[in-house]
Amino acid sequence: MKRCLVFHPLVILMALFLGCRCEQETVAQVDLGKEKAAATELMNQFWQSFETGDINLVSEVMAHDSDMVVIGTDAAELWVGYDDFEAAMEQQFAAMESLGVSLDDEALKVHGSGEVAWYSGIAGFKGTSMGEDFEFDGMRVTAVLEKRDAKWVIVQYHGSAPVTGSLVEY
Repeated sequence: MKRCLVFHPLVILMALFLGCRCEQETVAQVDLGKEKAAATELMNQFWQSFETGDINLVSEVMAHDSDMVVIGTDAAELWVGYDDFEAAMEQQFAAMESLGVSLDDEALKVHGSGEVAWYSGIAGFKGTSMGEDFEFDGMRVTAVLEKRDAKWVIVQYHGSAPVTGSLVEY
């Protein structure tokens, strides 16, 4: 004789509820305010590295990946991989006698996972390079940050210099 087990719908619902409840308890809560503060501090250190010419600070805030990307304002400023970017920064820092950075319209958003953040702002630069004073305002900057081993790093950075008017009328 064959036996057929019949489960009562209430037993099935309780099993599902308890299964879901256990899963919810194991998910760690992310303090997005704390993560935003830490990611913001990382961006502050990034800008400080420019003002101080501190290549060691650049090294601390950037991902050392072979596929991290930095795009600057000059046509030749496309670096893929940390090593090439670091070499370019060492060259730029050596040419700078002074540099000040001003920032406006900064925004930083942390993903709900607490593992990824994105930054945008408008930067201004004023300083002296190779004996010549320079000033540039209105550079649009963006960055993508990733949290690795409880530490934020920049995995992508982009700076662009806006053109006057429109490239194409629309």
